[in-house]
Amino acid sequence: MALRSGAAGPRPRPPNVILVYADDLGIGDLGCYGCKDIRTPHLDALAASGARLTNYYSAAPVCSPSRAALLTGLSPQLAGVPTNVRAGKDVVGLPGDRVTIAEVLKTQGYAIAHFGKWHLGTAPESLPTGQGFDEYFGHHYGCISYSSHIFSWDPKLGPVHDLWRNGREVHEDGQYMTDLITREALRFIGEKKDKPFFLYLPYNAPHYPMEAPERWMKMYEGTEKNRRPYAAMVSCMDDSIGQIVAKLRELGLLENALIIFASDNGPSDEVRTKLDPKGPRPGSAGPFRGSKFSLLEGGIRMPCIASWPGHIDPGSVYDEPAIAMDALPTIAAAAGARCPEGIEGCNHFAEGEKPKERPLFWESGGQRAVRRGNWKLYVPQKGQGQLYDLAADPGEARDLAADRPEIAKDLLAAHDQWRATWKK
Repeated sequence: MALRSGAAGPRPRPPNVILVYADDLGIGDLGCYGCKDIRTPHLDALAASGARLTNYYSAAPVCSPSRAALLTGLSPQLAGVPTNVRAGKDVVGLPGDRVTIAEVLKTQGYAIAHFGKWHLGTAPESLPTGQGFDEYFGHHYGCISYSSHIFSWDPKLGPVHDLWRNGREVHEDGQYMTDLITREALRFIGEKKDKPFFLYLPYNAPHYPMEAPERWMKMYEGTEKNRRPYAAMVSCMDDSIGQIVAKLRELGLLENALIIFASDNGPSDEVRTKLDPKGPRPGSAGPFRGSKFSLLEGGIRMPCIASWPGHIDPGSVYDEPAIAMDALPTIAAAAGARCPEGIEGCNHFAEGEKPKERPLFWESGGQRAVRRGNWKLYVPQKGQGQLYDLAADPGEARDLAADRPEIAKDLLAAHDQWRATWKK
């Protein structure tokens, strides 16, 4: 099954592409994925206009590796970003010789911009302008205060201001970061409306610190203490996505826009996400076990929505397993661009291009995981491998390794072979 269901006829130019990435958003936090207490009308409408993916995975359960894989079509290990990139000046994160979606689309004459969280290094070669983006605005490090734009989570650095435009520090004190990202996106769309553009929008919401505008906090009066600011941040981001869709519609660009929305990893259970340290985690992984940092489903099975009028059937549900590395070849196919050699992702717009049972592999924080078909082997940092049938047991509650040792052994061998490709 291919995501593409047929074109509506020839188009005057390649589609505009908008890739939106949320930060630490759980799959159970959007209405279109069954959430009942957080209002996400614009993302729900986007899903209704296109496809909701049910087996989409991040390439890692943490920020930097997942973003490197998304942009390069390579596993975090081959992308050169197997772990989170540390904060600091002139830090090489994503190597300069890796080819990104931005560089692929530049061959097709696209205007290209990044607005939001980067977290892939601060050395010139690793910054957005060193990776094919014409311009960028946002923060370099993993998280900032939403209004002061101060990064405070590295004791070696101390609190530092972290807001930049094309390598130059800028100050927007008191302006909420989600609104700033959206402001830049709306400006860019208006300026580039007459040529194809690629817009990468990695919002930092709903990553900690748990700060939300009062307007959105009021919407969730009475909500559990930890979930309230999280819900407010998600709704604020949803409203921003609604503004972007409205701008495309106003300019007559929506009918030729490929919009993809996903999250980088599962919801965080870190104490920094909690106003009440003893309370529940703010975000929801829905029916899945695990959270950020974990290779259980809750840490890597993510929401993903794709909309492209005339090419993706409205209201469709796409069950084919997909992973972040697939973004580059899928977007390249839509734009008529050639993919770089050696990428690990596949194009979900091409019927028959995907292997029937393509295995998906992960390695992070001493954990290993592989999914093939409905079988998943999870090897924790300490302990024996656990085998799950995701069709019958999506919550990974029943370990079948003792019942089906031959499958567990075969999946572990497959992971060993994959590991050998990047441990040479």
